Order: sequence, then C-alpha cells, then structure tokens
Amino acid sequence: MLDDLKVATTREKATGSMILILMNANTKHDAKEMKGFYQATGLNCLASAAISGTLPRTYDRGAEDTCVDLGIGCDENLDELIGLQFEPFYSTGIYDHRGLTVDLNIKNLLGGTAYDTTKSTCRWISEKRPATIHKYNDNTWTLMQQHNLHVKLPGLLVLYDAEASAAEEEGREPDFESLDK
Repeated sequence: MLDDLKVATTREKATGSMILILMNANTKHDAKEMKGFYQATGLNCLASAAISGTLPRTYDRGAEDTCVDLGIGCDENLDELIGLQFEPFYSTGIYDHRGLTVDLNIKNLLGGTAYDTTKSTCRWISEKRPATIHKYNDNTWTLMQQHNLHVKLPGLLVLYDAEASAAEEEGREPDFESLDK
C-alpha cells in the first residue's frame, strides 16, 4: 500500500498539490517503512510535529506505543498546523482505532484560492451490517449537531462561493479574509 501511496503523492506533489493524508497505516509511525515513505515523498508525520514525546496508542489491540493512525502532510501543513487530537477509543462507533482530528489554519493555507466546486471525493462505508451503518450515521449526525456543523458548513460554502464568483466577475482575487470579520 505504501508503494502505491508513494507513487500517487509524488505525482501530486509534482503538480504543486499540497498533500494531507489521514489514514490507518497499520504500520507504526516511526517504523522503517514509514521513515522510508517520509524520505521518498518529502512528507511529515503531523502527530510527531504536534506532540512531544511518545505518541499515543491508536489501535486498541496494539502495544502501548502502537501509533498506526496517522496524519501525514507536506511542509505547508506543518506551517499551518494549529493542533492535532486523537479521539478516545470507540467514540465514533465500534471501531478499534482512534479517530484523528487535524486542525489547520485553512485561511493561510489556501490564501486567495477560489473554492473549486468541480472536485469531489467520496468514500463509501464498506460495512455491510445495517445496524453498524446506522450507528455510524447516528454518531456522525450527533457530532455535527453538538458542534452545530449542519448549520455552519452550508453557510460558509455559500459565502465562499459568492465571494469567489464576485471576484471572478470583477477580475480580482477573492478576499476570503473579509468573510472572517
């Protein structure tokens, strides 16, 4: 898997893309294979940059120092890294891995880049048991409601789309910073 990921990230970096990968690597963050991956791609372990000392165990059945759930990013991600947090085990369902949240200063990271509505990625739930799927969806909806995301996100996208369209019509760079005021 790391070889395929190495090819893909190297190709994307060559086009100027910023890379941010959140993944269950099933390989410890400081294992020889991961160090080789970081070296070959020029990417970094975000958790190692954000947390001093030993990283937490992220796989419930793993040893104490088994951090296999990783945030991997390019130098630009490190520059804009505000924080990183591992969720408690089983907080998002029956999964034996800890979720990872990476907080980046997106305003600085993207700058005046217009929101691109043509790019879309999707990962389908591979679980086949309806009860597990419903539990996952219920947990996700509960988290969205707790943080009021179901209200905030559509409003932000509308604001960003409107600014991007206005800037394009006026022949200027979008001023997304003004939206934060």
